[in-house]
Amino acid sequence: MSFKTTVVLLVVFVALGGYFYFFQSQQTPASSNAPVEPRITSVKTEDVVKFSVRQSDKVVTAVKDNNGTDWYLDGPQRQAIDMARFNGVVLLFSGPRAKRLVDPKPTDLSLFGLAKPKDEVNLELKDGSKVQVLLGDLSPDESYQYVKVSDDDAVYLVDRGVGDVVDNFVAQPPIPTPTPAPGGATPTPTK
Repeated sequence: MSFKTTVVLLVVFVALGGYFYFFQSQQTPASSNAPVEPRITSVKTEDVVKFSVRQSDKVVTAVKDNNGTDWYLDGPQRQAIDMARFNGVVLLFSGPRAKRLVDPKPTDLSLFGLAKPKDEVNLELKDGSKVQVLLGDLSPDESYQYVKVSDDDAVYLVDRGVGDVVDNFVAQPPIPTPTPAPGGATPTPTK
């Protein structure tokens, strides 16, 4: 290839690059047609002072202490909570997104397992307000779970992992695991 040909091709490429840079970058991008997943709740995690789950006849409640920093499992023996396991639970319910709106005003909640919900999650905020999230049946493909929030008539679908987190919170509350002390002494819980 000759030197002249190389220079001509280089000038053509620079001109094309300039055209695309100046004219194509001025165009506004096309809006996305992807639907926005609605938030079913929206609270700040630092505002949550009580987190409770009712599952059938079992209730597990976590309460923030008076200084607002430490969490404990509520009950006769206030047990400290393993924050590494618990922070994600509160975060999950501070603003979960629904996969889709199923029915804006359902007439029969039993169709979604919400007349007698499998799980009832209650958040109490420091201003005294409360948020209740009801978790019902799984979707037919078992990938999602029906949910309803107390102040909203609508029924939504969320990822079934939300229900799995709730089930785990009740079945294995986030308390620190005891570590054996040296010499066989009584184990002490780790925080």
